[in-house]
Amino acid sequence: MTISPASEAPFVTRRRVYYVAGFDTRGPRFYHQLYQTESARQQKINGCEYEVSGLTPSGPHSSSCTVQTRSAQASVHTTYTFLLWNDIIRDYWPTSAARVVSRMPAFYWHYGLTGCLAKTWRLSRPFFWIILLPLLYTAAGVVAAVFAGLGAAWLASHWAESPIGPAVLGTAATVALLAATLFVCEHLRVFWLMRAWTFMIEWARRPARLQQRFGEFARQIEAEIQIEPADEVLIIGHSAGSMAAISVAESWLALGAGGAPRPSKVKLMLIGSATPLLGVIPEAAWFRSQVAAVGASNMTWIDFTAPADPLCYALVNPFTALGLTVPTRSNYKIKSARFDKMFDAADYRKIRYDFFRIHFQYLVATARAVENDYFTLTAGPHPLVVDTTVR
Repeated sequence: MTISPASEAPFVTRRRVYYVAGFDTRGPRFYHQLYQTESARQQKINGCEYEVSGLTPSGPHSSSCTVQTRSAQASVHTTYTFLLWNDIIRDYWPTSAARVVSRMPAFYWHYGLTGCLAKTWRLSRPFFWIILLPLLYTAAGVVAAVFAGLGAAWLASHWAESPIGPAVLGTAATVALLAATLFVCEHLRVFWLMRAWTFMIEWARRPARLQQRFGEFARQIEAEIQIEPADEVLIIGHSAGSMAAISVAESWLALGAGGAPRPSKVKLMLIGSATPLLGVIPEAAWFRSQVAAVGASNMTWIDFTAPADPLCYALVNPFTALGLTVPTRSNYKIKSARFDKMFDAADYRKIRYDFFRIHFQYLVATARAVENDYFTLTAGPHPLVVDTTVR
């Protein structure tokens, strides 16, 4: 399935994009620079010209830029707004690796005992192993450290007459290897994952600060589209930001008086979504209600995931996964991002097994012209339209 060029639909000349990043302490400057750099690369592939402005504050917790797109078909003006919650994430970000390790037992006990791990095993085997990755790395490091310490002590016992020597050397070897394990886990971003996992438990308990922030985002979207109407408004969530985007979309829908249908030009696009990671936690009943509310609305919802991306629940229907009624309306679709179509085979092999690189492919340029590159979707002349064409 692809995004249709939708020749029957009018061109978009003015668009608003509201982007919510994932579990990341990096702020809007990083993502703005990423968009600038990658759009410049993409324009060499798809024949469009993207002019990305500088970044300016646009609200208490948002920053915006403009994207002027010129192509043979049309010119498009896009206001691209980064909705910021990295300050909240920073508060839930243990700075030391030792603190990350100390929180592991509580997470795995809770996620395992409540059946969340078993549900993930049934939904997505790759994501199941990704959830276990910090535990596996840490356990392997601890076992290696213990054996290294015992080995060092045994060797020292053959050289030193005093028993103090083997004990000191064995302890030193154990501590050194444990420190190396912590360093490797940070360097490989394994502990980034662990921080995200523990945050999910906190998120499931619905911190008031998060809900207030998402409500603020919804009100900002409503105010801005009232002041300056656009042909299309996209709420986009990447990775853990997908769950935040669902909350923002539900909050925006709730602003409608008396439950009246909201404007269909406001659409939800999730990329690299891990929605079940939060949704299966028993305490997250409120989130499951939000997913159901957005699904029951008239809002176009397109969920892009890729089987090559192990950091998402690839092609998993979030409604089925969370035990909800699956929308039957035609403007909800789960689609494969088809990263394999974006590159030559040799280039694809270079990024295929780099978990974090492939997880960010949704946001970066492609090597081949495709209809679903991020810049065509967010700044191109065609609206986001669902079709059922198989290509």
